[in-house]
Amino acid sequence: MRVQSSWIIWVLITICFGVATAQDKAQAPMPTEIYLGRYSWVDVGPPFSYYEVISLRSVADGVQIERIKVTPPSDACYTSSSVSSSSADVKEPIAQLLADMNPCSIPEEEITRGQEQCKDCVDLSGRTVLMQTSCAGQTRRIHMQDTLDKYVFDPHRETPESTSWTGDFMNRMNRALAGYDIVDKPVLQNSPPSATLPPIRAAEFLGGIEAGDFDSLFPRGNKVSAIALRAKTNPIPPVSIVGNLAPAPSNLTLPYYPRIARAAHVGGTVKAVFTVSPEGTVSELKITDGQPMLRGSVESAMKLWKFDKEASGKVVEVQFKFNLDCAGLSHP
Repeated sequence: MRVQSSWIIWVLITICFGVATAQDKAQAPMPTEIYLGRYSWVDVGPPFSYYEVISLRSVADGVQIERIKVTPPSDACYTSSSVSSSSADVKEPIAQLLADMNPCSIPEEEITRGQEQCKDCVDLSGRTVLMQTSCAGQTRRIHMQDTLDKYVFDPHRETPESTSWTGDFMNRMNRALAGYDIVDKPVLQNSPPSATLPPIRAAEFLGGIEAGDFDSLFPRGNKVSAIALRAKTNPIPPVSIVGNLAPAPSNLTLPYYPRIARAAHVGGTVKAVFTVSPEGTVSELKITDGQPMLRGSVESAMKLWKFDKEASGKVVEVQFKFNLDCAGLSHP
């Protein structure tokens, strides 16, 4: 009888402890700072892949979102690594942005199981997303596609990605940051790179990426820190003027190297002839030789040139060199 009573007491204690533990998990405070590592790849490019580190931080009137996008060089002739930043302020609490999913309330066994299942798996969606946050002073990393989705939805049901928690959450991030998914951005933009001012914290954020603070968000990819650092040392293929340009414009602007030309491994020289107008601008411009992919860039640059009045009426010849110095390729 005593043995039976002791057994009943032990069962009750176990049940009560389990209920208390479940309640503690359910009542875990929502984290105020979350980092996401998103690696995307596409079969149309270049570029063919993107690394994104996204920061979500609770502020007084909502959530501050900041993103650093690191694009690796998919082809040495196409481009070097590149880094860009964007930010947005969302006027809603972080719990609403997360659709009331508290990362700190997910049972540890769910996280462990998701990590073990995806250790060697292949993501057919072309994207991996990993979340990192602090729960009760402990760092939690959650593979969102393989843990959160299975936790929120029936694990025995194939949930379409477009209706999954991860998909909905990342769509909200995309709309807040840029209005489109990064992989939907035009592949090749035949225009000069635009200069944009980074957000206030971009330098600090990027410094953490370069220091390797976020490499753990991309366990199956290259180190995002190395790719970001490479962007500082690899210039785009240069463009120069061959020989002396006389008379020279007072505001010499060199053509940009079109991205589509770099992607196609197109380089070489472009020759042009023009007349200096009485207003000091380029007139009667003719491209006499050169690859068609490079001509538009030359014309756009030369339309910006300004000459002194003394050069009016002079006919000038100019030759540009698009130096595609990569992979052993050379263009005379």
